[in-house]
Amino acid sequence: MSPITHGLIGWLTANISRKLTRREMGLITLAGVVPDVDGLGLIVEVLTRNTAHPLLWWTEYHHALHNLGFALLVTAAAFFLSRNRVLTALLAFASFHLHLVGDLVGSRGPDGDQWTIPYLAPFSNAWALSWKYQWELNAWPNFAITGLALAATFWLAYKKGFSVVGLISEKADRAFVQTIRNRFSEK
Repeated sequence: MSPITHGLIGWLTANISRKLTRREMGLITLAGVVPDVDGLGLIVEVLTRNTAHPLLWWTEYHHALHNLGFALLVTAAAFFLSRNRVLTALLAFASFHLHLVGDLVGSRGPDGDQWTIPYLAPFSNAWALSWKYQWELNAWPNFAITGLALAATFWLAYKKGFSVVGLISEKADRAFVQTIRNRFSEK
């Protein structure tokens, strides 16, 4: 799935509780996206592909962080960086795993290659997760999930008066929420 979709699902997960601070909601949202940080290897791979020693960082390492070991590290970081420690850590763990589920069902490559998730890594290589019905990254279910997540995000912004945009800029968030409220207010 797209990192944008993962981010929206992480944001929706963060909105499960009203007890969370903006920072804690950001940690939970980030936990839903951070497994894809290994995708940044694509930049290095593209930049070095025509050199004598190309670095295949994306080809060889994409999905390397999609595992229980990294999930526990992300969960621990969320725990120590928050005030509502247990709740934030649990939701970060859930957000991370929703990312894994999303990739498990909707991340087949354009060439038909099925990406497996080395779930027990780095502790064991015994459990690589895959699903034979995995749909392609650009298949309609991914677009539908993204659309539903966007609609839910807009609805939450309308109702609560803040959105995922506020993780980047409070001023931009106020403008975003006001725009949504102006557009969808009953007149």
